[in-house]
Amino acid sequence: MDRRPAHFSLAGCRERDGFPVGLPVEGRPRQADAVTVRESLTPPLRTAKMSKQTDADLSAAALAKEERREKARLRSERWRRAHGIMPRRPAKQPWLAEGVSRSTWYRRRKRARDAATTCAIFARAESFAAALTRDLARCAALERESMAIIAELTAYAAGSIAPRMVHQP
Repeated sequence: MDRRPAHFSLAGCRERDGFPVGLPVEGRPRQADAVTVRESLTPPLRTAKMSKQTDADLSAAALAKEERREKARLRSERWRRAHGIMPRRPAKQPWLAEGVSRSTWYRRRKRARDAATTCAIFARAESFAAALTRDLARCAALERESMAIIAELTAYAAGSIAPRMVHQP
């Protein structure tokens, strides 16, 4: 069964390796070698044509693609510099320096940060406990002093001790 459209004609087409190249597409201007014949070839012809491509042809096509990509990259970079856009700083990748994966590096960093946080919490708790101990010692001293005052007042109220007179100069 022929899959070619009814209006298909090989008249006026060039040939390469015995196969038609650059078939015109209706309604469009013809562009040399830009129009593909793949859809218009029958399956046996398409397979035969594609098998004639060598690895050199494929690598040349890939090289041309890489060259176009590099040119586009350089053109884009020139445009950015012309418009005052500075290059980005290169990304720091400390996990490469340590020779570990990125996820391992972040996991170790998180573990170290958590350990540091825990140490800070315990240090703060220890300083808080020391402050409480100082405050309790001060309270005990004030309690002893107030108990002495209360004992002195009680004795004074009972009349057994004469009041102390403070001499002022």
